[in-house]
Amino acid sequence: MFDGFLGDHRFTIEITMGVLHVYFPTEETWERSAPPWAQSMWACARDSAIQWADDNSIPFDIDHAAWVEFEENQEVQQAGVGQQNPP
Repeated sequence: MFDGFLGDHRFTIEITMGVLHVYFPTEETWERSAPPWAQSMWACARDSAIQWADDNSIPFDIDHAAWVEFEENQEVQQAGVGQQNPP
């Protein structure tokens, strides 16, 4: 798996073992899987992943079968845990 970052947020895409290859999701898959903050960030994330793959001589493809997972910033997650609304 390959972890990418958009600001304080992390997303994960597939990177194969053996013969390295990055499979990036289509824009449709990205938008369907993405939380609201990331839905419009596909092109930015794609361009960054392409640059990283190119810098590391790793083949890169946008693939309709590729997946993506998103992880919220830990601080954001922790801020909502155990808090109560003020009276």
